[in-house]
Amino acid sequence: MRLFYICILLIATAMFSSLSAVTNAADNQSCDAHFLKEDFGVGSATNTDKHRFFNNQDGGTNGGCTGVPTSSEPGSSTTYIFKCAGNVFDGEYAIVAHMEDAYNDDPWFSYLYGSGGYDHTTNDGMGRMMFINADTSTGTFYSKDTTGLNPTNPITVSFAVENSLKSHMVRLKPNIEAKAVFLPSNTEVALLTTGEIDNDEQWHVFTHTFNPPAGNTDTQMRLDIKNAAGGGQGNDFVLDDITVSQQGTCKETNNDILAVNVGTTSTVDVLANDPDFDTTNISSLINVTAANSGTAQGIITVDPATGKLTYKPALLEENSTVTAFYEVCSNDPTPVCVVTQVDISVGSALPGPDSDNDGVEDRVDLDDDNDGVLDFNEQCIGFIAQNTTGVWK
Repeated sequence: MRLFYICILLIATAMFSSLSAVTNAADNQSCDAHFLKEDFGVGSATNTDKHRFFNNQDGGTNGGCTGVPTSSEPGSSTTYIFKCAGNVFDGEYAIVAHMEDAYNDDPWFSYLYGSGGYDHTTNDGMGRMMFINADTSTGTFYSKDTTGLNPTNPITVSFAVENSLKSHMVRLKPNIEAKAVFLPSNTEVALLTTGEIDNDEQWHVFTHTFNPPAGNTDTQMRLDIKNAAGGGQGNDFVLDDITVSQQGTCKETNNDILAVNVGTTSTVDVLANDPDFDTTNISSLINVTAANSGTAQGIITVDPATGKLTYKPALLEENSTVTAFYEVCSNDPTPVCVVTQVDISVGSALPGPDSDNDGVEDRVDLDDDNDGVLDFNEQCIGFIAQNTTGVWK
Protein backbone atom coordinates (compact mmCIF):
# COMPACT_ATOMS: atom_id res chain seq x y z
CA MET A 1 0.00 0.00 0.00
CA ARG A 2 2.86 2.40 0.73
CA LEU A 3 4.38 1.93 -2.71
CA PHE A 4 0.94 2.44 -4.28
CA TYR A 5 0.49 5.69 -2.32
CA ILE A 6 3.85 7.01 -3.48
CA CYS A 7 3.02 6.28 -7.12
CA ILE A 8 -0.29 8.16 -6.80
CA LEU A 9 1.55 11.12 -5.25
CA LEU A 10 4.11 11.24 -8.05
CA ILE A 11 1.46 11.03 -10.77
CA ALA A 12 -0.60 13.82 -9.19
CA THR A 13 2.43 16.07 -8.82
CA ALA A 14 3.53 15.43 -12.40
CA MET A 15 0.07 16.31 -13.64
CA PHE A 16 0.23 19.62 -11.75
CA SER A 17 3.63 20.40 -13.26
CA SER A 18 2.33 20.17 -16.82
CA LEU A 19 -0.57 22.65 -16.62
CA SER A 20 -1.16 24.38 -19.93
CA ALA A 21 -2.27 27.87 -20.98
CA VAL A 22 -5.17 29.53 -19.22
CA THR A 23 -6.73 32.77 -20.47
CA ASN A 24 -5.68 35.76 -18.39
CA ALA A 25 -7.84 38.83 -17.94
CA ALA A 26 -5.18 41.04 -19.53
CA ASP A 27 -5.32 41.21 -23.32
CA ASN A 28 -2.60 42.49 -25.63
CA GLN A 29 -3.34 44.23 -28.90
CA SER A 30 -1.23 45.45 -31.80
CA CYS A 31 -2.25 47.01 -35.10
CA ASP A 32 -0.22 47.52 -38.24
CA ALA A 33 -0.01 51.19 -39.22
CA HIS A 34 1.47 53.10 -42.13
CA PHE A 35 3.04 56.45 -41.50
CA LEU A 36 4.43 59.43 -43.33
CA LYS A 37 6.17 61.63 -40.81
CA GLU A 38 8.09 64.74 -41.82
CA ASP A 39 9.61 66.87 -39.08
CA PHE A 40 12.53 68.18 -41.19
CA GLY A 41 15.14 66.86 -38.77
CA VAL A 42 17.29 68.77 -36.31
CA GLY A 43 20.25 71.13 -36.54
CA SER A 44 21.04 74.54 -37.95
CA ALA A 45 19.50 76.17 -41.02
CA THR A 46 20.02 74.16 -44.19
CA ASN A 47 22.56 75.59 -46.59
CA THR A 48 23.99 72.52 -48.28
CA ASP A 49 22.67 70.18 -50.93
CA LYS A 50 22.16 67.33 -48.46
CA HIS A 51 19.45 69.36 -46.75
CA ARG A 52 17.42 69.78 -49.90
CA PHE A 53 14.22 67.87 -49.17
CA PHE A 54 12.44 68.06 -52.50
CA ASN A 55 13.11 67.16 -56.10
CA ASN A 56 12.76 70.67 -57.51
CA GLN A 57 16.24 70.43 -59.07
CA ASP A 58 16.97 74.15 -58.86
CA GLY A 59 20.76 73.67 -58.99
CA GLY A 60 23.25 76.13 -60.44
CA THR A 61 23.17 79.57 -58.84
CA ASN A 62 19.38 79.52 -58.57
CA GLY A 63 18.36 79.96 -54.93
CA GLY A 64 21.98 80.41 -53.83
CA CYS A 65 22.70 76.68 -54.20
CA THR A 66 25.56 75.05 -56.03
CA GLY A 67 25.17 71.90 -58.06
CA VAL A 68 22.08 69.71 -58.17
CA PRO A 69 20.45 68.03 -55.16
CA THR A 70 22.46 65.02 -54.06
CA SER A 71 20.04 63.45 -51.59
CA SER A 72 16.55 64.74 -52.22
CA GLU A 73 13.80 63.06 -50.22
CA PRO A 74 12.40 60.15 -52.31
CA GLY A 75 8.86 60.70 -53.49
CA SER A 76 8.87 64.40 -52.59
CA SER A 77 8.39 67.40 -54.85
CA THR A 78 7.56 71.09 -54.77
CA THR A 79 6.91 73.95 -57.20
CA TYR A 80 8.98 76.27 -54.97
CA ILE A 81 12.70 77.04 -55.17
CA PHE A 82 14.95 75.81 -52.38
CA LYS A 83 16.93 78.71 -50.89
CA CYS A 84 20.33 77.66 -49.59
CA ALA A 85 21.41 81.09 -48.40
CA GLY A 86 20.22 84.70 -48.23
CA ASN A 87 16.71 86.04 -47.87
CA VAL A 88 13.74 83.86 -48.81
CA PHE A 89 11.59 85.71 -51.35
CA ASP A 90 8.22 84.99 -52.97
CA GLY A 91 8.04 81.46 -54.37
CA GLU A 92 10.98 80.22 -52.31
CA TYR A 93 11.42 78.07 -49.24
CA ALA A 94 14.13 77.12 -46.75
CA ILE A 95 14.56 74.55 -44.02
CA VAL A 96 15.35 76.53 -40.86
CA ALA A 97 15.86 76.12 -37.13
CA HIS A 98 14.90 79.72 -36.23
CA MET A 99 12.57 82.18 -37.89
CA GLU A 100 15.39 84.68 -38.47
CA ASP A 101 17.30 82.07 -40.50
CA ALA A 102 14.87 82.82 -43.32
CA TYR A 103 15.90 86.45 -43.77
CA ASN A 104 19.58 86.51 -42.95
CA ASP A 105 19.25 89.45 -40.52
CA ASP A 106 18.01 91.85 -43.20
CA PRO A 107 16.45 94.82 -41.30
CA TRP A 108 13.29 94.84 -43.44
CA PHE A 109 12.67 91.14 -42.99
CA SER A 110 13.38 91.32 -39.26
CA TYR A 111 10.65 93.94 -39.04
CA LEU A 112 8.19 91.52 -40.62
CA TYR A 113 9.00 88.17 -39.06
CA GLY A 114 8.97 86.90 -35.51
CA SER A 115 12.38 86.53 -33.89
CA GLY A 116 13.46 83.30 -32.20
CA GLY A 117 10.38 81.34 -33.25
CA TYR A 118 11.15 77.63 -32.86
CA ASP A 119 9.87 74.57 -34.66
CA HIS A 120 6.75 72.68 -33.62
CA THR A 121 8.42 69.32 -32.95
CA THR A 122 10.99 70.22 -30.29
CA ASN A 123 10.38 73.95 -29.62
CA ASP A 124 13.93 74.19 -28.30
CA GLY A 125 15.82 75.77 -31.17
CA MET A 126 17.30 72.46 -32.30
CA GLY A 127 14.52 71.16 -34.54
CA ARG A 128 13.84 72.33 -38.09
CA MET A 129 10.77 73.54 -39.96
CA MET A 130 9.96 74.52 -43.53
CA PHE A 131 9.77 78.29 -44.05
CA ILE A 132 7.61 79.26 -47.05
CA ASN A 133 7.32 82.69 -48.68
CA ALA A 134 4.15 82.26 -50.73
CA ASP A 135 4.36 82.85 -54.47
CA THR A 136 2.15 85.48 -56.05
CA SER A 137 0.11 82.67 -57.58
CA THR A 138 -1.19 79.55 -55.88
CA GLY A 139 0.99 76.47 -56.01
CA THR A 140 1.85 73.19 -54.31
CA PHE A 141 4.68 73.76 -51.88
CA TYR A 142 4.76 70.25 -50.39
CA SER A 143 4.02 66.93 -52.08
CA LYS A 144 4.90 63.50 -50.75
CA ASP A 145 4.05 59.88 -51.62
CA THR A 146 3.26 57.15 -49.12
CA THR A 147 2.89 53.47 -49.99
CA GLY A 148 1.58 50.23 -48.53
CA LEU A 149 -1.76 51.65 -47.41
CA ASN A 150 -4.81 49.53 -46.78
CA PRO A 151 -7.15 50.55 -49.65
CA THR A 152 -10.28 50.67 -47.47
CA ASN A 153 -9.29 51.73 -43.93
CA PRO A 154 -9.64 55.35 -42.70
CA ILE A 155 -6.63 57.64 -43.14
CA THR A 156 -5.61 60.58 -40.93
CA VAL A 157 -3.63 63.58 -42.22
CA SER A 158 -2.16 66.19 -39.90
CA PHE A 159 0.23 69.17 -40.12
CA ALA A 160 1.24 72.22 -38.06
CA VAL A 161 1.34 75.78 -39.44
CA GLU A 162 2.34 79.14 -37.97
CA ASN A 163 1.88 82.54 -39.58
CA SER A 164 5.41 83.94 -39.69
CA LEU A 165 4.51 87.62 -39.46
CA LYS A 166 4.70 89.52 -36.21
CA SER A 167 1.36 90.11 -34.57
CA HIS A 168 1.22 93.85 -35.37
CA MET A 169 1.65 93.35 -39.11
CA VAL A 170 -1.38 93.73 -41.39
CA ARG A 171 -0.65 91.57 -44.40
CA LEU A 172 -2.15 88.65 -46.33
CA LYS A 173 -2.75 85.65 -44.13
CA PRO A 174 -1.93 82.06 -45.05
CA ASN A 175 -4.82 79.94 -46.26
CA ILE A 176 -3.81 76.37 -47.00
CA GLU A 177 -5.46 73.47 -48.80
CA ALA A 178 -4.62 69.78 -48.56
CA LYS A 179 -5.71 66.97 -50.85
CA ALA A 180 -5.01 63.28 -51.29
CA VAL A 181 -4.32 61.70 -54.66
CA PHE A 182 -4.62 57.91 -54.82
CA LEU A 183 -2.23 56.24 -57.24
CA PRO A 184 -2.08 54.94 -59.88
CA SER A 185 -5.77 55.77 -60.46
CA ASN A 186 -5.13 59.52 -59.81
CA THR A 187 -8.35 59.73 -57.81
CA GLU A 188 -8.38 63.01 -55.86
CA VAL A 189 -9.96 63.60 -52.45
CA ALA A 190 -10.19 67.14 -51.05
CA LEU A 191 -9.16 66.99 -47.39
CA LEU A 192 -9.29 70.37 -45.71
CA THR A 193 -8.85 74.12 -46.07
CA THR A 194 -7.39 75.84 -43.04
CA GLY A 195 -9.02 79.21 -43.62
CA GLU A 196 -7.00 82.33 -42.84
CA ILE A 197 -4.38 81.74 -40.15
CA ASP A 198 -3.87 84.73 -37.87
CA ASN A 199 -0.42 86.10 -37.15
CA ASP A 200 -0.72 85.34 -33.43
CA GLU A 201 2.80 83.86 -33.18
CA GLN A 202 1.27 80.46 -32.30
CA TRP A 203 1.40 77.06 -33.96
CA HIS A 204 -1.91 75.72 -35.29
CA VAL A 205 -2.41 71.97 -35.87
CA PHE A 206 -4.87 70.82 -38.54
CA THR A 207 -6.05 67.20 -38.61
CA HIS A 208 -8.47 65.43 -40.91
CA THR A 209 -9.60 61.78 -41.00
CA PHE A 210 -11.30 60.42 -44.11
CA ASN A 211 -12.24 57.22 -45.87
CA PRO A 212 -10.64 56.25 -49.19
CA PRO A 213 -12.97 56.49 -52.21
CA ALA A 214 -15.61 53.80 -52.55
CA GLY A 215 -14.22 50.78 -54.38
CA ASN A 216 -10.64 52.01 -54.00
CA THR A 217 -7.94 49.42 -54.67
CA ASP A 218 -4.91 51.76 -54.67
CA THR A 219 -2.33 51.24 -51.93
CA GLN A 220 -0.31 54.38 -52.76
CA MET A 221 -1.32 57.95 -51.94
CA ARG A 222 0.22 61.35 -52.55
CA LEU A 223 -0.38 64.20 -50.10
CA ASP A 224 -0.43 67.65 -51.73
CA ILE A 225 -0.36 70.84 -49.63
CA LYS A 226 -0.79 74.14 -51.48
CA ASN A 227 -1.64 77.82 -51.08
CA ALA A 228 -5.31 78.63 -51.46
CA ALA A 229 -4.37 82.28 -52.08
CA GLY A 230 -1.39 84.03 -53.63
CA GLY A 231 1.30 85.91 -51.78
CA GLY A 232 3.16 89.12 -52.47
CA GLN A 233 2.22 91.05 -49.37
CA GLY A 234 2.36 88.53 -46.59
CA ASN A 235 1.15 84.93 -46.74
CA ASP A 236 4.44 83.76 -45.24
CA PHE A 237 4.45 80.84 -42.84
CA VAL A 238 6.29 77.84 -41.41
CA LEU A 239 5.21 74.20 -41.76
CA ASP A 240 6.13 71.25 -39.55
CA ASP A 241 5.16 67.76 -38.37
CA ILE A 242 3.36 66.52 -41.47
CA THR A 243 1.93 63.05 -40.89
CA VAL A 244 -0.18 60.49 -42.71
CA SER A 245 -1.31 57.54 -40.59
CA GLN A 246 -3.65 54.63 -41.00
CA GLN A 247 -4.69 51.91 -38.63
CA GLY A 248 -4.76 48.59 -40.35
CA THR A 249 -5.37 45.04 -39.16
CA CYS A 250 -5.41 44.52 -35.38
CA LYS A 251 -4.47 41.29 -33.59
CA GLU A 252 -4.98 40.27 -29.97
CA THR A 253 -3.43 37.75 -27.60
CA ASN A 254 -4.15 36.63 -24.06
CA ASN A 255 -1.52 36.21 -21.37
CA ASP A 256 -0.62 32.65 -20.40
CA ILE A 257 0.24 30.78 -17.20
CA LEU A 258 2.50 27.78 -16.70
CA ALA A 259 3.38 25.63 -13.67
CA VAL A 260 6.64 23.73 -13.44
CA ASN A 261 8.85 22.19 -10.74
CA VAL A 262 12.56 22.64 -10.29
CA GLY A 263 14.42 19.86 -12.05
CA THR A 264 11.70 19.37 -14.69
CA THR A 265 10.45 21.05 -17.84
CA SER A 266 6.91 22.07 -18.69
CA THR A 267 5.23 23.17 -21.91
CA VAL A 268 2.36 25.51 -22.72
CA ASP A 269 0.58 26.00 -26.03
CA VAL A 270 0.70 29.81 -26.07
CA LEU A 271 -1.52 30.11 -29.15
CA ALA A 272 -4.31 27.92 -27.77
CA ASN A 273 -6.08 30.92 -26.20
CA ASP A 274 -5.37 33.37 -29.04
CA PRO A 275 -8.11 33.21 -31.71
CA ASP A 276 -6.20 35.61 -33.99
CA PHE A 277 -3.18 33.29 -34.25
CA ASP A 278 -2.48 29.66 -34.98
CA THR A 279 0.45 27.80 -36.48
CA THR A 280 -0.93 28.23 -40.01
CA ASN A 281 -1.02 32.05 -40.01
CA ILE A 282 2.14 33.16 -38.18
CA SER A 283 5.41 34.30 -39.67
CA SER A 284 7.43 34.03 -36.45
CA LEU A 285 7.22 33.07 -32.78
CA ILE A 286 10.24 34.08 -30.71
CA ASN A 287 11.35 34.48 -27.10
CA VAL A 288 11.65 38.19 -26.18
CA THR A 289 11.90 37.83 -22.39
CA ALA A 290 15.12 39.83 -22.01
CA ALA A 291 13.91 42.68 -24.23
CA ASN A 292 10.76 43.05 -22.12
CA SER A 293 12.38 42.84 -18.66
CA GLY A 294 11.11 39.34 -17.97
CA THR A 295 12.36 37.78 -14.73
CA ALA A 296 12.68 34.15 -15.89
CA GLN A 297 16.29 32.96 -15.69
CA GLY A 298 15.77 29.37 -16.73
CA ILE A 299 15.85 27.86 -20.21
CA ILE A 300 13.08 29.04 -22.58
CA THR A 301 12.41 27.46 -25.96
CA VAL A 302 9.64 28.30 -28.39
CA ASP A 303 8.54 26.28 -31.40
CA PRO A 304 6.66 28.16 -34.16
CA ALA A 305 5.70 24.85 -35.76
CA THR A 306 3.66 23.82 -32.72
CA GLY A 307 3.01 27.17 -31.03
CA LYS A 308 4.45 25.85 -27.78
CA LEU A 309 6.76 27.39 -25.20
CA THR A 310 8.82 25.12 -22.95
CA TYR A 311 10.47 26.19 -19.71
CA LYS A 312 13.08 24.61 -17.45
CA PRO A 313 13.49 26.73 -14.31
CA ALA A 314 16.71 27.71 -12.63
CA LEU A 315 17.36 26.28 -9.14
CA LEU A 316 17.14 29.71 -7.51
CA GLU A 317 13.57 30.13 -8.83
CA GLU A 318 12.17 27.41 -6.56
CA ASN A 319 8.85 28.40 -4.90
CA SER A 320 8.53 31.68 -6.84
CA THR A 321 6.69 33.17 -9.80
CA VAL A 322 8.66 34.47 -12.77
CA THR A 323 7.67 36.06 -16.07
CA ALA A 324 8.63 35.30 -19.65
CA PHE A 325 7.59 37.07 -22.86
CA TYR A 326 7.14 35.88 -26.42
CA GLU A 327 6.41 37.75 -29.63
CA VAL A 328 4.15 36.28 -32.29
CA CYS A 329 3.85 37.87 -35.75
CA SER A 330 1.16 37.29 -38.34
CA ASN A 331 1.94 36.35 -41.93
CA ASP A 332 -0.03 39.29 -43.36
CA PRO A 333 1.62 41.38 -46.12
CA THR A 334 2.37 43.86 -43.34
CA PRO A 335 2.98 41.55 -40.34
CA VAL A 336 1.26 42.40 -37.06
CA CYS A 337 3.41 41.47 -34.03
CA VAL A 338 2.09 41.14 -30.47
CA VAL A 339 4.18 40.68 -27.31
CA THR A 340 2.57 38.48 -24.66
CA GLN A 341 3.43 37.64 -21.05
CA VAL A 342 3.68 34.16 -19.54
CA ASP A 343 3.42 33.91 -15.73
CA ILE A 344 5.36 30.86 -14.54
CA SER A 345 4.84 29.32 -11.09
CA VAL A 346 7.94 27.37 -10.06
CA GLY A 347 7.45 24.67 -7.42
CA SER A 348 9.88 22.57 -5.39
CA ALA A 349 11.79 19.70 -6.90
CA LEU A 350 9.68 16.54 -7.28
CA PRO A 351 10.37 13.58 -4.95
CA GLY A 352 12.86 11.18 -6.49
CA PRO A 353 12.86 7.33 -6.44
CA ASP A 354 13.13 5.57 -3.04
CA SER A 355 14.01 1.93 -3.81
CA ASP A 356 13.90 0.67 -0.22
CA ASN A 357 10.90 2.75 0.86
CA ASP A 358 12.75 4.14 3.86
CA GLY A 359 11.65 7.74 3.21
CA VAL A 360 15.07 8.79 1.88
CA GLU A 361 15.38 9.44 -1.83
CA ASP A 362 17.94 7.29 -3.65
CA ARG A 363 19.85 10.41 -4.73
CA VAL A 364 20.78 11.09 -1.10
CA ASP A 365 20.39 7.57 0.44
CA LEU A 366 23.80 6.02 1.09
CA ASP A 367 22.27 2.53 0.98
CA ASP A 368 19.45 2.49 -1.57
CA ASP A 369 18.49 -1.16 -0.97
CA ASN A 370 19.03 -1.12 2.77
CA ASP A 371 21.14 -4.30 2.63
CA GLY A 372 23.90 -3.02 4.86
CA VAL A 373 26.35 -2.53 1.98
CA LEU A 374 26.92 1.08 0.97
CA ASP A 375 26.03 2.00 -2.60
CA PHE A 376 29.61 3.17 -3.10
CA ASN A 377 30.90 -0.34 -2.48
CA GLU A 378 28.17 -1.97 -4.52
CA GLN A 379 29.21 0.08 -7.55
CA CYS A 380 32.66 -1.56 -7.76
CA ILE A 381 33.61 -3.01 -11.10
CA GLY A 382 32.96 -6.76 -11.26
CA PHE A 383 29.92 -6.81 -8.99
CA ILE A 384 26.90 -8.61 -10.44
CA ALA A 385 24.48 -5.70 -10.18
CA GLN A 386 23.92 -2.57 -8.17
CA ASN A 387 21.50 -2.82 -5.20
CA THR A 388 21.42 -6.64 -5.29
CA THR A 389 23.17 -9.35 -3.30
CA GLY A 390 25.51 -11.67 -5.06
CA VAL A 391 28.90 -13.25 -5.23
CA TRP A 392 32.09 -11.50 -6.22
CA LYS A 393 33.56 -12.73 -9.48
